[in-house]
Amino acid sequence: MDLSMPKMDGFETATKIKAMNGLNSDTIIYALSAHTTPNDREKCELSGMLGLIPKPFDSDRANQVDEIFLSLTIRRCELN
Repeated sequence: MDLSMPKMDGFETATKIKAMNGLNSDTIIYALSAHTTPNDREKCELSGMLGLIPKPFDSDRANQVDEIFLSLTIRRCELN
């Protein structure tokens, strides 16, 4: 989720997605942004995002994201 979007920022968008019923409330959302202050990270968590991935986004960071999603997918399967 980009944090700086026109009309509705990423915080508001994530909050609205998480407030929906059904599968949307379980949607995994990470912020991808150059805004990486502790306040930005806290706002991400408060809006329902799992974390913030800082820009610039390179192949090393992409591998880290892949590992995170794989871990979350395995955990979700174990719970079901």
